[in-house]
Amino acid sequence: MMSEFLQDLVTEWDTAESLWPPINSHHEGYAILLEEVEEYWEIVRQKESQRDPQAMYKELVQIAAVAWRIIHNLGLQK
Repeated sequence: MMSEFLQDLVTEWDTAESLWPPINSHHEGYAILLEEVEEYWEIVRQKESQRDPQAMYKELVQIAAVAWRIIHNLGLQK
């Protein structure tokens, strides 16, 4: 399970890096991250029986990829 998630995360990160310019500031990173969290929240707010687990997973992978991009693009690596 973890390896599948990590593979999906790398794929999402690669896609985002190829489609979008680098994140230039923490304000920009926060705005992008907030947008992804709000997309996840839209699904969470649905009745449990109407939630799409795959859509939730996809949004969570995107959240992780944005966090990774913030760390990478703003030089926060250890």
